[in-house]
Amino acid sequence: IKPIHKPYFNKLGLSFSIPFNKTDVFFDFNSFIYDTRYGFQVSLGTKIRPGKKAAWIPQEENVYYQLFEKRYGVYIGLYKHFRVPKHLNFKHRIVLGVEPSLSFNNFTALSEKQAPTVIISPVAGVHINLASNVNLELSYTYCQLGIININPHRIRVGLNVSFGFRPYKTDFDNYYIIKE
Repeated sequence: IKPIHKPYFNKLGLSFSIPFNKTDVFFDFNSFIYDTRYGFQVSLGTKIRPGKKAAWIPQEENVYYQLFEKRYGVYIGLYKHFRVPKHLNFKHRIVLGVEPSLSFNNFTALSEKQAPTVIISPVAGVHINLASNVNLELSYTYCQLGIININPHRIRVGLNVSFGFRPYKTDFDNYYIIKE
């Protein structure tokens, strides 16, 4: 018997979430692949702000222009799920991760194109199993957009739906394989 150390990616999924705070909201759509052996998740997604948001753009010291901004972005999310306690059928998982994103913004009243910015957002939260392949996501994310009047702290509420594309294995099956 030899221990297996490779990840066992056996679930694909889709997710919709809404990261929001008192001053801003985004719609987040992504697809993900999940590793049941170590609890790793990799996602590819997009964030879209519905409508336009008033943004204060600094021009001089204590002088700002108020412009209306449209923003969207694409990201790759890297997450680690922790089972508490460590058994497979527990309904809650703590999730820590990071979302490096490429963010695009356009301001009304400005003719020049804005350069895309890279934003790295840490994520911490909990996933609650509602059914065998459906999770409710409640998390906190810090997303600094570089605009003074938009708060970077966000709460995210989302729904994840997944399906297995490889056979489901228990913890013991995921850890050991017999080599003859």
